[in-house]
Amino acid sequence: MNATPPLPPLHDLVRAYDPTHDGRVSRLLDYFERRPGTFTYNPSRQVAAPAFSHGVAQSQIRAAVTSHGSPSGRAQNLEVADHLWTAGDGRRVSCYPLRHGRLRIRRDLSIRVLADFLFIENGEPNVCWFQPRRTFSLSELGLGVIASVFRMTFLVDDLAHAGVELLDLSAPSLRSGRLHVRHTLAILPTLSEEDVTTILQELIAAYDAICTMGRDWKAGADARRQTKPRPPMEAGLFG
Repeated sequence: MNATPPLPPLHDLVRAYDPTHDGRVSRLLDYFERRPGTFTYNPSRQVAAPAFSHGVAQSQIRAAVTSHGSPSGRAQNLEVADHLWTAGDGRRVSCYPLRHGRLRIRRDLSIRVLADFLFIENGEPNVCWFQPRRTFSLSELGLGVIASVFRMTFLVDDLAHAGVELLDLSAPSLRSGRLHVRHTLAILPTLSEEDVTTILQELIAAYDAICTMGRDWKAGADARRQTKPRPPMEAGLFG
């Protein structure tokens, strides 16, 4: 029995924040009990750097995301790839690989901090992460936590003076077009390290409470994968 569910990555973990402990537990349970999606944004993530930097022709980018991955997600990945192309248009950037980071919370636990690539613009390095989910919403608090953790995780050593750019490609609703919101360190909310530590510790306390429930999380996830798809509906917190 798998009684310990995997800790969500940073951007999903902060979405579970609630002022109360019970609220945080409820939101994390919603995350762990969600039905798996029918596709991922891996195809658009794989072309993110060349699309943003215009490293290859746009036709090649579009062909790459429409010829691989789940057929049900090709239109969405194409939409995201086009937005990434637009985001880098005219900016004359060079992109380089960047490994995801980890923020150590305690000896037995660390949080995955996703980043997509490093780009150089006007001689200045910037860590870039883009959010491709149509229904993802980044609260001011969540933005502040993400920005602060990015500083602690990536802006060290040779990148101590680098910038951060978060591209939010979500949409106000499932029926509206995606927005293209660019967040940089200059406009991102600023939280103290003490506040960030408190918020993360409260989220980890909710996660610990879930781990003590003794559920077989793997069996539950397998069962949800085998259920028949439901009719389309408005997505919930983690849709």
